[in-house]
Amino acid sequence: MSEHNPLLPTVYLDIAGKKRKLLFDFNAIIKVEELTGINLLQAVVSDLEAKNIRALLYASLLHDEPNLTIEEVGSWITLKNLANIRTAINTAWFASIEDIEKIDDDSSSGEAETPKVEV
Repeated sequence: MSEHNPLLPTVYLDIAGKKRKLLFDFNAIIKVEELTGINLLQAVVSDLEAKNIRALLYASLLHDEPNLTIEEVGSWITLKNLANIRTAINTAWFASIEDIEKIDDDSSSGEAETPKVEV
């Protein structure tokens, strides 16, 4: 498990019987680009094909679970939980690109508290 960057928010998703942390650090962004060819720094995350949703979920989970496979993550995605997965991905993505100044303002008394979101 990698050390969590305190400036990045924590988003949780209950999937495959476990509460999992989604995180879009720069390594996750690069992994998605490698898997899909999509430049996430220019893409609209909310309008994606199935293979790209799987890649986004997979890449966002690798920070805490580096031994996952993309096929394993894909097996967890169903039509029943797809809306929750998309919501969690969007929440994690947009939270990861929030204005750093907002986070800095919140941490004027010392160490910043990592935001936590559950979907």
